[in-house]
Amino acid sequence: MSDAHKGIAQSQESINKRMLKMIGQKRSDETKLLLSKINKGKKFSEEFKSKLSKSAKNRTLSEKTKLEMSKKMSIAKSKPRKQYKLLSPDNYEYIFDGLKSVFEFAKDNGISITLLKNFKNKGKLISKAPNTEYSSNWEFISL
Repeated sequence: MSDAHKGIAQSQESINKRMLKMIGQKRSDETKLLLSKINKGKKFSEEFKSKLSKSAKNRTLSEKTKLEMSKKMSIAKSKPRKQYKLLSPDNYEYIFDGLKSVFEFAKDNGISITLLKNFKNKGKLISKAPNTEYSSNWEFISL
């Protein structure tokens, strides 16, 4: 923007005119990349987030788009979750579907989630922290 136009607010008519002109135009990959770099790390206010949410809810989708979204969701739901096994210090086996259930179990039983992540499929958990006898002798295996 040149110095001559700095500080001059555009009229609502000008804004609407430009907006209508841009509807339906595709952006080049270069433009998308540039906008992505510009917007990376931006923090949005709660007010702005609620405006985005409201506009997304009011958006009308074509039947083709709805069908594609439906297919993607059904594929995601039908995929079996990965199974994991925890072997306790008492040699008792716990089998879980998905990481979320493993982490919930670990949190409830005082097992370090960080150790679980670091020692998956590498044998017994090793902890240097004191008083972790129970939490450090587990084995975490993905099936």
